Amino acid sequence: MTINAYGTIPKLQRRLHGGPLGVHIDLYAARLLKEGHCRQSAWRCLRVVSDFSHWLERKRIGLGEVDERTVERYQVFRLRNRCPFLSDKPALDRLLSVLRGIDAIQPNTTVVDRRSAGSIRAFDSGSTWRETDVVFATRTNAAGVQGRATLAIAMR
Repeated sequence: MTINAYGTIPKLQRRLHGGPLGVHIDLYAARLLKEGHCRQSAWRCLRVVSDFSHWLERKRIGLGEVDERTVERYQVFRLRNRCPFLSDKPALDRLLSVLRGIDAIQPNTTVVDRRSAGSIRAFDSGSTWRETDVVFATRTNAAGVQGRATLAIAMR
């Protein structure tokens, strides 16, 4: 199960196999096939991953340095220089999952700061107020660099 399941145009296959992520593109395509993506959806995911791989190559970022922050930087680039799709982020998150599954990149580390946890009342879609837990978390990558704080909300 490789990218051959989605097409056999040699030029496109060479492009998909380019960059630091190229050696893992067949594994990613197998994941798409396993998840049941149609040809159009799969090609969109493969194209964004291929573009990400070539961007990494241009920026001289190695495979071991890829993490959520790298994806965020790429998405900023893509927003400014490409025509992004709503499916770009899920496609790149899926890629990180595939790469972590084979230990090609470092695991994601999230530290939850319980000291700043609290609760708020939120208006949900059912037109009722609900108590909501708010937790602030900071991410730290393998190099020990902290990312910006994220907000996690769990409705009760």
